[in-house]
Order: sequence, then C-alpha cells, then structure tokens
Amino acid sequence: ESARLLMTVASEVNRRSAVSRAYYAVLNEARAALERWGFPVPTTGDIDAFVFSRFNAVPSLDLLRVADALEHLDENCEVADYSLSTPGVFADEKEVIHLLYLAEIGIDLLDQIDADPVRRAKAIGDIRGVFP
Repeated sequence: ESARLLMTVASEVNRRSAVSRAYYAVLNEARAALERWGFPVPTTGDIDAFVFSRFNAVPSLDLLRVADALEHLDENCEVADYSLSTPGVFADEKEVIHLLYLAEIGIDLLDQIDADPVRRAKAIGDIRGVFP
C-alpha cells in the first residue's frame, strides 16, 4: 500500500522508495508465512537471507516463484538505495510499475498457497526436506 501511495506523486525519489517498500512487503509476507508454517525466523542475523533461502533452495515451483520475486525486487532495491548518481530505471515509472506488479504477484501467490491445504502442505514439506 505504501508503495502505491508513493507512486501517486511522480518523482525519482518516490519511485526508488516504492521499490524498497515493495521488496519489504513481499519479504515480510514471506516471513509471516514461514512463521505460520512452523519455521520460526531467527531474531538475529540476516533475516533476508534466511527467508530467501527457504523459498529458493527447494524444488517447488510455487516457492521458487516467490523467491524470484524477492530476488528481482532485492536487486532493484539495492540499485534504488545505493546507485544514486544516475536515474536509470527510476527516471520514469515504467519499470517501477512492473516491479510493483511483481510484488503483488509474490504476495498473491503466498495467499494462494496458504488458502490451499494441499499446496500449503507441499510447501511445508518441501522446505522441511531441505531444512529439517
């Protein structure tokens, strides 16, 4: 929601911030899903890496799609936050709109997994298979 709000005022700064907010929206939804599924997230350490690894290191198309969204958003978030000398993809809203859509897809997919007991059980089993 905050990413969409930022996009209502067109500026490079807001587009950069919107990508960051979108990344953390997906990351926090993925983290919450892990906790609901019985995988407590450590209170210290690299939480981003912990969450990403649970979605990326398993042979599950559903989980890999969430990981793909996280990875693309994270890459662009780093550019948004650290590569400030040129506007790049943040010069206009085209790529940022695509990234916000990607975040929505990732969050929607997490909701779909949670809503389907079979998909949820498979996701949990796949993660447990790699991270017992």
